[in-house]
Amino acid sequence: MFLEESIYARLGPLAAGRVFPGVAPADTAPPYITYAVVGGSEGFTFGGPDGSARARVQVDVWAADHLQALQLAKATFDELTREPAPGFGCGGVQRLPDDRESDLYGIRWEYTLNPEE
Repeated sequence: MFLEESIYARLGPLAAGRVFPGVAPADTAPPYITYAVVGGSEGFTFGGPDGSARARVQVDVWAADHLQALQLAKATFDELTREPAPGFGCGGVQRLPDDRESDLYGIRWEYTLNPEE
């Protein structure tokens, strides 16, 4: 299973399936979640690739009010950092500045995820 499929499978129940790579369609009702792989690395040793990988994934939650956004962000955090869990483990989390560019409340986190082999 690809990392993106695992992310969708784990976050979909939190937002009634309204989880989108990149951006949500214009007519999507909040709350919803968007995510994007923003970087990563492959593990190497002196002998070459060691089979490990890390991905940096930005996850944004969007809601009509700040409290609802906070609650969804907390549920998302709990799910993505849950161990053991299918698809990947979490190696780190960083909160990014909130987004108020739209009419919605956006809370953003960047997760370092370690996909399962």
